[in-house]
Amino acid sequence: MEAADLYLSRDISNKHLIEIKNTEDKGRCLVAKTDIGAGEIIFKELSLVCSPSPSSPPTCLTCSSPVTGSYPCPNCGWPMCNKKCALNPVHANQECALYRKCQEQLDISTWDFTEVQPLYAIIPVLRILCLPPNLRKLHSAMQNDLADWRNDSDFCERFQSAVDYLASKLNVGLTTEEIWRIFAGSVTNDFSHSHSQGRELGCVFPLAALMNHSCWPNIFRSSMETDKGAVMTVSASRKIQKGEEIFNSYIDILQPTILRSILLKQTKQFQCRCVRCEDDLDLGLIMLRCVRCEDDLDLGLNGNAVICPFCVKGTCLPSSTVQCSTVQTWACTSCSKTIPIKKMEEMIIWIDEKLKKVLSSSPQTKISKLEKFITEYSKKLGGQNMVIIRAKYNLIGMYGRLPGFTQQEMTEAAWRRKIVLCEEILQVLKVLEPGLTTRKGRIMFELYLPLAMVGQLILNKDKSTAKKMLQRSLVTLKLVIQILGREPAGTWEYRTANDSQQNVEQLQELINSLG
Repeated sequence: MEAADLYLSRDISNKHLIEIKNTEDKGRCLVAKTDIGAGEIIFKELSLVCSPSPSSPPTCLTCSSPVTGSYPCPNCGWPMCNKKCALNPVHANQECALYRKCQEQLDISTWDFTEVQPLYAIIPVLRILCLPPNLRKLHSAMQNDLADWRNDSDFCERFQSAVDYLASKLNVGLTTEEIWRIFAGSVTNDFSHSHSQGRELGCVFPLAALMNHSCWPNIFRSSMETDKGAVMTVSASRKIQKGEEIFNSYIDILQPTILRSILLKQTKQFQCRCVRCEDDLDLGLIMLRCVRCEDDLDLGLNGNAVICPFCVKGTCLPSSTVQCSTVQTWACTSCSKTIPIKKMEEMIIWIDEKLKKVLSSSPQTKISKLEKFITEYSKKLGGQNMVIIRAKYNLIGMYGRLPGFTQQEMTEAAWRRKIVLCEEILQVLKVLEPGLTTRKGRIMFELYLPLAMVGQLILNKDKSTAKKMLQRSLVTLKLVIQILGREPAGTWEYRTANDSQQNVEQLQELINSLG
């Protein structure tokens, strides 16, 4: 079977809406074989390999539950939940079989089960070795970028002990170079999936990995666990024309260009040249779209703009003395003063680090700290900067859940604040994800309850406005059901859509009672 056929055979939806093309500048990529409508499933794919994330503390190799070392597998020594998990084919027919063949036993007597164990990095390698020949061939055909990863000291340090272990302890029939190539391929093509137990799984989806990255993707994806492995569903976020390339996003698109470029370089070893990052990113200098060529930066969102530190009236944007030339400075739209790009980079990175610290703070203080962060740094970045947008996006799920702001404790002001946050994020997603995407469905789900609660809280003060709020809540919830109801059965989204039917009936009854 040809490599292209091996890739396309991964589509278990059997719709055949896609084809593989080879290009000089992008290599292999997926394009639409026919027109694809917004929301339409493009393909479904079963994972080639799934394994625990090596960045998590020890977990069971069958069910991904946390383990304490109380039950080592009697055949290989790896920590498992119990005998049932140790005998499960997920473990017994993969890494355990290789350990038995090599007559090796893992010694876990010195492990600290509250800490990350680097040796978990060998599990995807062992599971790849257990694939049938045609799927081994498919994995070896995947892009691995080993030459680039070899220049990454963090990557080399992260996997060196695992490579040494495989080369010295387990006779797996691979050279050191082949082992490094598998590690590089696994990182390059990784799709993390949140397990039902709350732990991260590293999954390989060869067909999905053919989609090139864009910070303005035309698909959205979801994954769920089955008894055969994780299944990824890829759907169109907007209409895709026949012959148009199908783009995925490898990172969170709610970030300014500076942070997106750093993250893509660190995790995927390339520089993005999509419609949002169109001009070259070179030598650490951000070269954004020239203001003379495009009135609207970042698809009109101005997600990279910064308030001028000199006049505090204008907005600093990348400047250029020659149309579309390399941008070395940012210039204020009001006072025209300039700032070196390096200074702007350092400031945005520093503020983003502050946000990460706030997000890791205790649940009791997280909302107040995040609100303070938004107020303080909106004065420096402006409310449209993607760092602020991402802070607001994170804040949405905290209102109604964290201590002091549970649903029972929420005041009218707090509910109204959540409405504003949801509406702001939906306006951003209207540009970045123009179709009815799953993420929009989740935000709408967060929005419908605050609308209903405020409507009920003001019912005695302003019946007319209250009714309008309740009607908005009903329309929003119906959209939630429409969007999330398309997700695979068994997912949180699908269950939420089903459970929401009763709330629709209750809202409708309340609205009808108002006359």
